[in-house]
Amino acid sequence: MNISHIENIFLLHNPQYPERLIFQKKQLKKIETQLTVVNPIFFQESNGFQNKAIKSCYASHMHILKKIYLHYNKPCLILEDDIVFYESIRNINIYINYVMFNHNWDFIFFHKPLPGDNIKKYDKNVCYVSGITNAHAYVVSPKILKQVYTTLEDFFSKIDKSTKKLTWESHIDYIMKKHIHPLYNVIAPNINLINQNRKKFGSTLGWGYNGSLLTID
Repeated sequence: MNISHIENIFLLHNPQYPERLIFQKKQLKKIETQLTVVNPIFFQESNGFQNKAIKSCYASHMHILKKIYLHYNKPCLILEDDIVFYESIRNINIYINYVMFNHNWDFIFFHKPLPGDNIKKYDKNVCYVSGITNAHAYVVSPKILKQVYTTLEDFFSKIDKSTKKLTWESHIDYIMKKHIHPLYNVIAPNINLINQNRKKFGSTLGWGYNGSLLTID
């Protein structure tokens, strides 16, 4: 089964944990949509970022977004390799179709908003938010990809040149939620369709957590 209206799935995979790719291929095997596995960009220093894992995660998402806006003109799904589908692919398709045909959207997320995600309005199936936490599974409209990438690149440069280490402010989640999402139509479901499963993968395997990618400075 194809995921409707999605041209490609980009899976950000840390090769230090091959068991994750085994799991993802098993989880995604029923999807006929093209799958591209992208390894993270690694760094020898963290500079202004909280740690090298956070910097790697940020740069790797930028790399994927740039690749999409340069080579694709249809929506693509970006996944991190520790996500788990809570719903069937059929239900994911229903959700994507509903959003694309009934709403003016720029971002589509697959987990319900967290406290503090600033819900602007509901309909019976989805909600609009001014910013949403987490970047583990999302679709960005092709029409805004270049602007989103340029904004992320600008903040990356500023953080990387910072004379002090930033904490939450150096996460791509924070930059997107505070400086990108408020400018666009961000849509999320009212129930979790997909999530990062810490219990399944272990607390040290999640993106951006201590020991997850590289030794912390």
